[in-house]
Amino acid sequence: MVIGLVTGEAHSGQGRESIHLTTIPTLVFIALLLGYYLDIDVPQNDVGKQASRQRIDRGHAEWFSIDWRRTMAGYFLVDIEWTDAEGRARYVEAIGDVVAAYDGKFLASVPEVQVLEGESPIKNRLVLLRFPTAERALEWYRSEEYAPLHSIREQSARTNFVFFEGD
Repeated sequence: MVIGLVTGEAHSGQGRESIHLTTIPTLVFIALLLGYYLDIDVPQNDVGKQASRQRIDRGHAEWFSIDWRRTMAGYFLVDIEWTDAEGRARYVEAIGDVVAAYDGKFLASVPEVQVLEGESPIKNRLVLLRFPTAERALEWYRSEEYAPLHSIREQSARTNFVFFEGD
C-alpha cells in the first residue's frame, strides 16, 4: 500500500482505498511517539546523522537506528575449574559485591551440568551472570574494581569466560 502524503490517500493494487491523514504534523507526532516508546534516536541535523551512523545499526535507515548496547542485557557464561582453594576463597568472598556494584546478578552457579543432546564443552562449574545492559556488563569486566579479582581468578583457575547479549 502506498500512502500519498500530499493528498492523504492510499492506493492499493486492486482498488482505491482512502486514508485521510489530516496533516503532516500528525505523521510527525506519530513518528515521535514511536521513537519515544522504542527508544529510537531521530537526529535533527548532520551531526546527529553522523553519530547515528556510528552506532550499531540493526537494519534501519542510516538516520533511524537503535543503540542496542543500551537496551539489551549483557550476560557472561563462565566455565571455571578452580586449581587453588585459597585463591577461590578470596575471589568468592569479594565477587558478589563487585558484581552488585554494576547492577549485575548471578543467575546460576552450579557444580555440574547435564548434557541432554550433543557434547558440551563445559566440564566444570558453570556460572551465569546477567547485567541490565551489555554496556554495563562490559564496564564491570573492564573496571578497576574487578581487575584484582580478575588476576586472582587467572592465577587460581582455568576458565572459559564468554560474553553475549540477549533479552
